[in-house]
Amino acid sequence: MTRRKFFKTANKIFGLFLILIGLWAADDKKKQSAVRKVIIPGSLNEGVNFVGNVIVVKRGKSLEAFEAICTHLGCLLNRKIDNKIVCNCHGSEYNFNGEAIKGPAVKSLNKLVIHADKKSKNLYVYV
Repeated sequence: MTRRKFFKTANKIFGLFLILIGLWAADDKKKQSAVRKVIIPGSLNEGVNFVGNVIVVKRGKSLEAFEAICTHLGCLLNRKIDNKIVCNCHGSEYNFNGEAIKGPAVKSLNKLVIHADKKSKNLYVYV
């Protein structure tokens, strides 16, 4: 193979690689833009509450919300054992502050902002 042919082939492969990355990034942005509103029920238990794909942690009068998606491979989190939120797929564990405390996940859960509707007095988050 000549040097010229090698560089032509390498440029084509690199161009195809860039196109594929662009398509993947565009698809990822579409997934992120599909936002939905999740209403937080008024009667929550103390500690961890699973509301669809949202985890709501109640401590006295304080509430925190996290996306109930494991940061390892995106599995839905819906199980609590002792004082930990546990992923059914690969066993990652999170504390009630959303921090990864046992792998394979190393990233904390995505924290959500809790909004209040003044008219209905409902609390909600966007996921």
